[in-house]
Amino acid sequence: MKRRSRNTGRALTIAGPKSAETLRNADVTQRPDYTVTETVDHRGRVLTNVEVAVIFWGRYWSSTSPAPSISSDTYYQAFTGLVTGPYMTGLSQYRGVGPGIMLGKFTNDSSDPSNGYSDSDVVDMLTAFFQDNASVPTPATGHQRFYAVITPPGINNSLNSLSGAGGQHQRFPYDGVTGYYCWVDSVGGLTDSVSDGVVNIFSHELVEACTDPVGTGIMVNGRQTDGTKVHNDEIADACNNEFAIVDINGVTCNVQCYWSDADKACIIPLGRLSFLTEKNTFGQGEVQLAVNTGNGVFPGAFRLALDDFSLDTFRSFNVGIPTPAGPFASLPGVTISPSPARPGDPAPAVPVPVCDAPADTGLSRPAGQPNTP
Repeated sequence: MKRRSRNTGRALTIAGPKSAETLRNADVTQRPDYTVTETVDHRGRVLTNVEVAVIFWGRYWSSTSPAPSISSDTYYQAFTGLVTGPYMTGLSQYRGVGPGIMLGKFTNDSSDPSNGYSDSDVVDMLTAFFQDNASVPTPATGHQRFYAVITPPGINNSLNSLSGAGGQHQRFPYDGVTGYYCWVDSVGGLTDSVSDGVVNIFSHELVEACTDPVGTGIMVNGRQTDGTKVHNDEIADACNNEFAIVDINGVTCNVQCYWSDADKACIIPLGRLSFLTEKNTFGQGEVQLAVNTGNGVFPGAFRLALDDFSLDTFRSFNVGIPTPAGPFASLPGVTISPSPARPGDPAPAVPVPVCDAPADTGLSRPAGQPNTP
């Protein structure tokens, strides 16, 4: 359960993780809200391949004029980055939980949540929404489907007034299959100075639903500064007030840390950019030849690799491929095309040979591909 935040007053620490080999991509670390004494795996269910559908509940999301200051598209863009990008890679220590896939963004403007709505109201809404909309993926055997329900600003769950909760995850039955959901109250903005906001709450509920979907998974025990013991918190509860303002899939937003037992810290994995050199030594003859024939350019001499990004989040970088030009590109029978055709797509199963002697039959050649001695 995500509780409304308090400002800890502690400065954000940006550093590598303490267990570099285990979680080398953890880019943001913070101390937990209390002293964590142990992380316990109760061996219950975890969601290792989560599939996420986002449902924006109410006419506010489709009929408000002027349009909401933070659109449902912006939220969904950030959610996509959290689910499919590097954020969830730090969960691999918890029995292989990792990034998931997105099932789509949906708006239910046929009903409106009332202030003080309950968990049962959310389940009733989901059930009716599934029955009235065949395009919405329903809970299904063999799938780990998680439904994030986002309410309009000013509409809060009944738990908000009782315990200060801004979000909570639960399970529910549908047609004999278990589904999982969370509700997220629309509080705060994208870049609040405390651990708050829709993206922050979603990140909290996402990692908890994946590591402890039914209350028998990964839990944390600890001790408050006054000696009070903490039992059976979930991994985001221990870091409830720890956050960072980061770029997620092109959206600058407030994201919550979660507890990493491997790092003994609250972390936000952000991925890694690597510089790879194909060639780092050049002979005098090579350089002269490149100057004479290629304007001094060595194509493919280095690459930039973005680790732990899915195709969706990689494409948010809008990497472009220049169109080849020059005399060679216009020669009859010569076709130049990128491989893969679009940045981030899988590489071809059989790479197209750059140089293939006529007598070489080791690689099959695509139709129309000329031999290039």
